[in-house]
Amino acid sequence: MNFQAKWPGERGLLPVRLLKEYAYCPRYAYFQVFLARSYVTCSMRAALEVEDPLARLDPDSWRVERGVYVASRRLGLHGFVDALLVRGRLVKVVEAKALTRVSSRALRGRLRHVMAQAGAYGMCAEESLGLTLTGVVIVGSNGVVEEKVTPAHRRYVESLARGLWRMVIREEDPGPRPRRECGYCVYGDVCRAVGLRPSSGLGWLARLHASSSSS
Repeated sequence: MNFQAKWPGERGLLPVRLLKEYAYCPRYAYFQVFLARSYVTCSMRAALEVEDPLARLDPDSWRVERGVYVASRRLGLHGFVDALLVRGRLVKVVEAKALTRVSSRALRGRLRHVMAQAGAYGMCAEESLGLTLTGVVIVGSNGVVEEKVTPAHRRYVESLARGLWRMVIREEDPGPRPRRECGYCVYGDVCRAVGLRPSSGLGWLARLHASSSSS
C-alpha cells in the first residue's frame, strides 16, 4: 500500500492527526489510510466561522509561535501544531478545539484522543526543535485547560504510534471502538458492512463489494 500518495509530507512519516483518530477509533484511522473519503462535516464548517480560539491565550512570559511544523523520526509522525508557547528551551503545545468543552477530567476520559494528539505534537517538537516539553494547553469552547505530560502519557503516545504503524505496514484492520457517535461517522456504512471483528489484510474490500453487489 502506497500511503505516501494519501499522506504527503516527510517520507516515512504519518500525520499526528491520524494518531488522534487512531486513539479515538482505530478502525476510523484504518479507513482514513486505505479508504480515504473527502468530506466536510457541519462541525468543520462551524469551526471556520468562530473567532480565533487562540485569542483566548494568556501567554504571560511565553512567546507564541503559530503553525509550527514538527516531526519525530522515533515516533514516525509529523504535522503542523496550532501553536507553541516557547520560553528559552522550554515549550508547551497549544491545541485549539473551538467547538469542544474541555476539562482536565474530560482530557483523561472522553477527550483522551485530544490529549494524545497534543502530547504527540509536543514529543515531535522536542525531537525536531531541541526543546523540552513542559505541558500542553487545550483551548476549548469554555476556556483554557493546561495539563502536564507525564511519563505515563508519553508511553501511551508511543504505544499508539507503534499500533498505528503496525496497522499501516501490515494492513491490519484493528476493528472499531463502538461509541454513540458511530451513527454520525462518515465510514458508518462501510464499518457496518465489514462487521465488528478485526481482520488481516484488505479482505474487507471483497466483502464490501460483495455486500454492495447483493444490495
